[in-house]
Amino acid sequence: LGISLYFGFSKVDNIKYIPLSLIVLGLFSVFGPFNAFQSASINQNNRMSNILNKYNALEKGTINGDRLAKLPKKEGQQLHSAVDHFAKHNIAGLQPYLSKVQFDSLTKANEYGRTKSFYDLIQLDEPIYTENYYAQNYLNRTVPSVEKVYKADYVIGIDNYSKNNIFEIEGKEIKIFKNISTSKSEILVDLDNEKHVFDLSAVKKLPFSVNVPDSNFTFISENKKWSLRLLLDNVNLKRNNEIEGFNGKLYFTKK
Repeated sequence: LGISLYFGFSKVDNIKYIPLSLIVLGLFSVFGPFNAFQSASINQNNRMSNILNKYNALEKGTINGDRLAKLPKKEGQQLHSAVDHFAKHNIAGLQPYLSKVQFDSLTKANEYGRTKSFYDLIQLDEPIYTENYYAQNYLNRTVPSVEKVYKADYVIGIDNYSKNNIFEIEGKEIKIFKNISTSKSEILVDLDNEKHVFDLSAVKKLPFSVNVPDSNFTFISENKKWSLRLLLDNVNLKRNNEIEGFNGKLYFTKK
């Protein structure tokens, strides 16, 4: 509008004012008192506060999740959007709605799991909507610079994305099958005409973390000829708790 008025009334049109005005507006939107980041937080905080006050869900500065159990879908989405924004971009925005113990617990969760952790803290099921149904949460093992080899004779990298699932060891064909679905989470290894099954369902019960210990990501299968160890590095979970993807290693030790 300013540029339009300038060119409409100015007797001397100077094109320099176009980039100069853009620079000023750009700087103001980043560093000004009501920059883009603050505006987003203010907007989300107003939405969240209005919903909590409307349903009398605040008691002595903490949220009573029971009073939010039957939120209409639209308001449930708005609340979830606000919680997700603060969980990922400005966790301090959630402090006024939690007790000190609750907030301290929330700060220990990684940014991908904070939204779910927030709903767990207020004892309310996290709503699942179509638009965020496939959003992922991550579990990662702390991978050291120097890793154990577990006296293995062979190691194969394994993931849920590679199409090459057939390998060869000592002239013997190895086939790896992945049965990852809502009901099952298994990796099957066919080696020397014998099947090894690794059940990953226990991974779904782990809290979201970037420091999963080796013991929670280790699965072992043995027979008379071979000992197999599956060690996962990371797992991606959908919001319906289905495994979306994983990476890891298979250790083969001949007996």
